[in-house]
Amino acid sequence: MRPRNPPPIPPQPVAPGSEALLGKIQALREGFGFITPGDGSSNLFFFHASVLNADFNELRVGDDVSYKIGTNDKGPCAVDVEFVSLSEE
Repeated sequence: MRPRNPPPIPPQPVAPGSEALLGKIQALREGFGFITPGDGSSNLFFFHASVLNADFNELRVGDDVSYKIGTNDKGPCAVDVEFVSLSEE
């Protein structure tokens, strides 16, 4: 019998109550996306289930979002993602 792979670790905030940061949606794919942080640092992955106040399918590239830095089994990611405003596209 083949051993099962453990389930992926869900994203977790680095520090409970950590400060929300601002960024823009850089790319969207089926079920996940990337945020460009406002400070110009490296893009952060986020999973559709991390979006709190909007439907993932309503997000558009260029939308402003707030988020917290979390971590998953592959490293840093965005969690507690919240829609802030519409893109200007």
